[in-house]
Amino acid sequence: MERSPIRPRLQISARDISILQLVARFGYLRSSYLEAFLGGNPTVLRWRLRDLFDAEYLERPKQQWQFADARYVPLVYSLGTQGRQLLETMGTGAQCPVPDVGNYLHRLLVSEVAASIELGVQTAGYLSLIAQEEIVERMQETDHGGPHRLSFPIGEDQYIIPDAMFGVRGPAGVVLYALEVDRANEPLRRTSAGSSYERKLRRYDRLIGEGLYKRRLNTPAPLVVLHVAVTTARARGMMALTNALPFHAFSVAPGTSPFGQITLPQPSILHGPWRRPGLPDLALA
Repeated sequence: MERSPIRPRLQISARDISILQLVARFGYLRSSYLEAFLGGNPTVLRWRLRDLFDAEYLERPKQQWQFADARYVPLVYSLGTQGRQLLETMGTGAQCPVPDVGNYLHRLLVSEVAASIELGVQTAGYLSLIAQEEIVERMQETDHGGPHRLSFPIGEDQYIIPDAMFGVRGPAGVVLYALEVDRANEPLRRTSAGSSYERKLRRYDRLIGEGLYKRRLNTPAPLVVLHVAVTTARARGMMALTNALPFHAFSVAPGTSPFGQITLPQPSILHGPWRRPGLPDLALA
């Protein structure tokens, strides 16, 4: 839980840079995911992660210790002070936002789902990933408005901000995906003011149905929203709110722990099933 009082003096390698870039890109990432992305000897990797933590290149977020199984699951890492400074000197610091520690569990689950999907794309072989950074760059070129780098304007003073975005390039062309990960922290419906999942769905209906995202991204590519719930019952409740539109697809996060975390990579999530109420299941790959 704590750094060693004797800080190691490290010679940073190309593999260390890859570790830092992966952690920075996802915000939070477990050692099990780093093993899946980088390969090699898992024990050697874990010892190196410890060295990078002791030298302040990586952090071990304290929020992970609140769970009873914290010592028995792969550790979560985020970017440390030295790691951020190193990436900034390399010109990549602007693409490494500081994770929202006040929303730790949600952001961790988003990173686990997004990383599992990316690993699934790599495993498929015939697909290639369009990273969120590429999408953000395109958005910045066409529109500087909005309260967040992933903001999509919808009408006056209204925005939809996906949890994450990526694209997949396959034999049939490019498809863009917006990811929404739900931990049941907001009501499905609400009659009073405030957020609800139904209102989020209606904003996506406008964003995609009216082609607003195409102007924001300057692209003809289709956009699909992937909704991931942590329980089957919650997923059914979310699906009941849709209007049988083809661009909403739903799944339950596989391999979740009792605390709603995906401690081991689940690349099979790419293949679903991704349910679409009243329509055939969606095939991502």
